[in-house]
Amino acid sequence: MNHRSLFGLLLALVLGVVVAGGGCANGNGDTGGGGEEEGGVATDATTDGTGDVGCGSGKTQCGATCTSITNDPKNCGKCGVACGMYEVCTAGSCSYSCSTGETLCNAPPEGGAGEDGGDAATGKDAAGESGAKDAATDGSGGAKDASAEAAAGDAGGDGGAPYCANTNTDNDNCGACGMACGPNHQCNGGICGLSCPSGQQPCIAGNTCIPDATCCSSAQCPITGQICPQPGGTCQCPSGETVCSKIGSNGGCISSNDCCTSADCASVAGSTCPTPGQACVCANGQKACLAQKTCLPATDCCVPSDCGPEPGVGTYTCGTSGATQGQCGIGMCTAGCYDLDKMYSDGCECCDDTLGKSCTSPTGEGTLSLGQVVNVQGQLPAANESDWIQVTFSSESTNTFHGKISFTANPNNEFVFDISTDCNGTLKACGEGGTCQAMTTWEEYYAQGDPTGTTWAPIPAVGTVNIRVYRASTSTTLTCDQWALSITE
Repeated sequence: MNHRSLFGLLLALVLGVVVAGGGCANGNGDTGGGGEEEGGVATDATTDGTGDVGCGSGKTQCGATCTSITNDPKNCGKCGVACGMYEVCTAGSCSYSCSTGETLCNAPPEGGAGEDGGDAATGKDAAGESGAKDAATDGSGGAKDASAEAAAGDAGGDGGAPYCANTNTDNDNCGACGMACGPNHQCNGGICGLSCPSGQQPCIAGNTCIPDATCCSSAQCPITGQICPQPGGTCQCPSGETVCSKIGSNGGCISSNDCCTSADCASVAGSTCPTPGQACVCANGQKACLAQKTCLPATDCCVPSDCGPEPGVGTYTCGTSGATQGQCGIGMCTAGCYDLDKMYSDGCECCDDTLGKSCTSPTGEGTLSLGQVVNVQGQLPAANESDWIQVTFSSESTNTFHGKISFTANPNNEFVFDISTDCNGTLKACGEGGTCQAMTTWEEYYAQGDPTGTTWAPIPAVGTVNIRVYRASTSTTLTCDQWALSITE
């Protein structure tokens, strides 16, 4: 060994003793816990270097700081043990180079001078001789580009001292120096991945840890059709659906209106659930009536709209209990129609005719010519109702010519008629004497001579008359009897 090499080695040993004896880590005077010296090496007055439950995995509490004593140059292997000027901490021991698989972080710039004028990156003294291993290598012999990592902090929180890190597994330097993993993440293969505590599971969708009993995504839901509303939520069927255990291996979501078992069909008496996930069904020849919550014969009604159409009916009813359950009925008849027989099958069978109902709006039959016959018929189911007909007789006056009005249909003489010449209540005088009121037949001659031999008095020509047909009795009992008149000249 030449004299320059010997001088460099002696200088490095002297400086190492000075640094160790002074208790300083990387020249900043911080021992990590303000500890006392033991055998020339600073120790931590807070812990014994075995770790603290308040620090994360792989960390040790040195004073008020959690650090990794495997690569912290200020607390190397134990709190308060600082490495020398040209040393780094690797595997809990001070060394002039990083162990295999580790990367030197915060390496000083190439050519930078140490306190003795030497190169801190190479470990050479001012005379150019190598006094130790190159601390700027990563253990594999290749020099690292320190400029890209110069801003990264070391494992112990010192922003400037070089340190060694396994970027494959170090949570503080994952993939690169200074690239720290977040909470609940673990460095594996240089990538920060979720690492959840007991009772929790990793959720990549939310990049977080969630309780084991919750879901991360819908893919985790064991029941077909369920969805996970959000990471950490609970699997559930969409709105309006429920779980049916009879579908799939673990069950499936079905509409709340469908059934899973026949027990779900209790709301419709008599129905069963032959196919899970479909509607409850009734036996053949029956239909499900939700309105009445039962099965009914297919020909019965469930709601009033199932009924009709029947003549003269305005609204319908549908029986809901007892002997009339499922049976159509008549609610209201249309105006002018009446259900006199109380039978649904023929509807409101008795409807008023369409003849005029007042003297001012009679049904006109025009002017009759000699020998002409007009037949009119109608029915008046309502009480105190009248039909009005207007007709004009010709003015010829021969012995064989006369006007005549008579009923051709009048069940039980139920109807009568009046003859008036105006709408003021003026009744026409009749040839038999008196006025033409409440009659069932009327006949008028224009000349003397009565073919029938009865006594009569001649009167002026008839002209235009109003014929009012109405019930002879004022009884409120309704009938659907029809009347018919024959009007001749």
